This record gives sequence, C-alpha cells and structure tokens, in this order.
Amino acid sequence: MRIPTDIPLSTYIRQLIAENKIVKFYLSEDWIELKTSVLEFFHYECQECLKQGRYTKADCVHHCNEVRHRPDLALSRYYTDDKGQTQYNLIPLCNTCHNLIHEKLIKWQRKDKFTNEEKW
Repeated sequence: MRIPTDIPLSTYIRQLIAENKIVKFYLSEDWIELKTSVLEFFHYECQECLKQGRYTKADCVHHCNEVRHRPDLALSRYYTDDKGQTQYNLIPLCNTCHNLIHEKLIKWQRKDKFTNEEKW
C-alpha cells in the first residue's frame, strides 16, 4: 500500500492518528522503502551504541522528530534545527536504545506533573 498523494502527508498522518491507525503508515511501502534505505546508509548499525563505542545491529529506524508531533517530517531523512543546522531525522537504533529514548521522552513530557519532593 502506498501513501495517498492526493492529500498532504501531514493531513494523512493526522487522520491516521485520530483514528488510532498510525500502524498503516508504518506498513506502507513508502515507509518500508525509506526505512530500508536508512538502515543500508548507516550499515545497519545502532547509532546510539556507536556513540558509546559498541557495535550493535540496528533493529528499527527512529524518528528524531516524532511523527505525532511533526507529521510533515514523517518521510524526511533530515530536518533543520533551531540553529539552522541540518540534522538527521531518521536514525537506526537497536530495540534497547529505541526503548530507552522513548522512556526518556515520556518522562520529559510528564515533567509538568506535580511532584512533592519534601522529605518528612
């Protein structure tokens, strides 16, 4: 299945999110082809493990800009950061690193919740 071209990508992604069917995006030929291309470009190596001097086979491709927050970048290899620098938007990760990144994102997103840090 290909992603429809008669509507903007971000509109299509938002519709999938609203219908709780985002998996359709990840099963599309467009995403699978791009994911394979990214894995090949990085030689199937987890980029987070490489930063720590370890070689680990990448199992997935991570969106640095989450699809839910930036649907316009869902099929973009790169993005421009706040300083005008071009950055990778898609990076290969092993499942362990991918899960760790998402755990950190979840904790960061929940920072606004009240926490009583008083010790009695």
